Amino acid sequence: MEEKQPAEQFEEPVRPQGAADPAPQEEEETWEEGLRFDPDSDTGAQRAEDVEEAPEQQRPQRDDRRRDGGRDFGRDRGRDRRRLGGRGSQVEELGASSGIDVLDPRRVRKPGGPSAGLTLSDLLPFLRPPRTVLLLSATTGCGHGRMASALAEAFRGLDRNLIVREADMLDLLSADRSATEVRYELDEISKVEDLFGKPFVKDAAPEAPSAAERISALERDLFGEHFDHAVVEKRPDHIVLTHWLALQRLASLKEAGRLTASVTMVIAEPDIHPHWVSPVIGHYIVANDYVKTRLVRRGVAEDAISVCGVPVSPAFAGLPERDRQRQALGLRGTVVAVRIDGFGAKAVKFVRGIIDAHAQSALVIAAGRGETAVKELQALDGVNACTLRVVEGPEAFRDVISTVDLVVTRANQHSAAECMAAGVPMLLIRPQGSTEERMADRLLARGIAARANCEEDFADLLAELLRNRRALQQMQDLAMQGRKPTAAQEAVDRIARLVR
Repeated sequence: MEEKQPAEQFEEPVRPQGAADPAPQEEEETWEEGLRFDPDSDTGAQRAEDVEEAPEQQRPQRDDRRRDGGRDFGRDRGRDRRRLGGRGSQVEELGASSGIDVLDPRRVRKPGGPSAGLTLSDLLPFLRPPRTVLLLSATTGCGHGRMASALAEAFRGLDRNLIVREADMLDLLSADRSATEVRYELDEISKVEDLFGKPFVKDAAPEAPSAAERISALERDLFGEHFDHAVVEKRPDHIVLTHWLALQRLASLKEAGRLTASVTMVIAEPDIHPHWVSPVIGHYIVANDYVKTRLVRRGVAEDAISVCGVPVSPAFAGLPERDRQRQALGLRGTVVAVRIDGFGAKAVKFVRGIIDAHAQSALVIAAGRGETAVKELQALDGVNACTLRVVEGPEAFRDVISTVDLVVTRANQHSAAECMAAGVPMLLIRPQGSTEERMADRLLARGIAARANCEEDFADLLAELLRNRRALQQMQDLAMQGRKPTAAQEAVDRIARLVR
């Protein structure tokens, strides 16, 4: 008895006896099998046109790995051939590994049928070996590390045959340099008046070193073999920087012919100083048009600059519903969030002052991981009928930011970007140094922030905003108009095109 053909195969069309075979349809050809490059195999990548002659083999299971002690979001590089025209787990596995929609058998092209489904050109990016992207940040306390994490999170949702690794520059210092020393010096440099240029009002004291001199002294012998191992021996194809600290070392390696990777700089700052610019950088991703103008004036080509905004976690594009979150946290009325990063031992005293001045209020305290004052802060819940909730870590704060009406924070570029991505206005405290001053000026000019220069200013401004709901609502409306939660996705999409 004649065997029945499997359901997933197409039946040959019946032709009249003696009829000539139809001409081949080059554009309408149906590919039943594709190929994923396997760099670990003996034969390497087999050409797609040879697939039909290859024997059927068992497919390996998916194996997402984390390597080198860091976060590795690379897709499995050991994929063998995948059947595209059939049903079942093999087709689904291809969709999961490649980011391509799983092929529906009804959409597979039949000979002579309409053009639909996947073609060889669709699969070409996945037939090549994966490229490696190294995200280099600096955990200086100004949000550069959080921005790199946001980019890494966005890369996880962008399957372009990329392996993405993260590294902190302060973990790659020379043996005789400490991260604490570097953080302190960077904080002091950020306060130097001539960091962005000569001040109008007064000159720096003659005996005080300029910002350029302090930066040059800091960069001298800052990195050594640990850094070189990450950017040279590991051979990344592309390096993404969120801080200028390693530019001098990268330029030296480039001049010596040791650095083969291309470099992209992501700038979240509202302004730049000369040390953000280097010939080793091939492309810049910046927060606003003003920074782009400054780069062009410094000789950077316009087509080497992309304005994407400040990258924040892609989760800001889909924040939880406001009323539901408020109900879950037991929050009512006007809710104020206080970021206590950088307050140290004064955090409890500062929060207690807010509670004493504004009884029956609702506060959300955003603390860093491992903050020593968390238990003391939690004990303030219920004091003066205040509802107080403490959340630890940036992810926890992101989940509750949609519930608040105002955020008390420093003029930190990444903290401000997260508030703007959520459409929440800010009350800025203690703008310190040139960088925070410039950030505060721009937020005030947009009408989405108020600035407190001292404790008395802070108490009066907070009382006014809590009393005057109309003024607070106006700030909220302006903040919502300028929100851009998709900056990280736009940035990584641009970077992925550069890595080709």
